[in-house]
Formats: sequence, C-alpha cells, structure tokens
Amino acid sequence: MTAHWTVKARHRLQQLHDHIAKDQPENAQRFVDRLTRRADALTEHPLTGRVVEQYQHDDIREVYEGR
Repeated sequence: MTAHWTVKARHRLQQLHDHIAKDQPENAQRFVDRLTRRADALTEHPLTGRVVEQYQHDDIREVYEGR
C-alpha cells in the first residue's frame, strides 16, 4: 500500500508550516515531519485511522495528529 497526498493536502501542509514558522521556525519542520510520518505509517498499518465516508471507499483513511 502507498500513502498518497492530494494537491490540496500538500498545499495545506505547506500553509501549516509557513504559519508555524512565523514564530517558531524550528518547530515548523518538526511538525510537518511528524504529520508526514503519521501518514506514512498507514503504509505499514493500512487499517488504522478512520474510513472517510464521503468517498465511499474503505481504503481511504484519515488520521489525526495532535489537536
């Protein structure tokens, strides 16, 4: 299994990085790394996370990190 990031998700990740980097540049990259590792973990454990019902496919999952 491979985790795929949508264009919208990659854009949002960049926005989060840029927002955090304004005040805490060292934490911005750590946060992005943590999020990408969490998503990549789906390749090892594909049934973790919640099924995204709006897509009506049980192979599309979402995971959360932090608040």
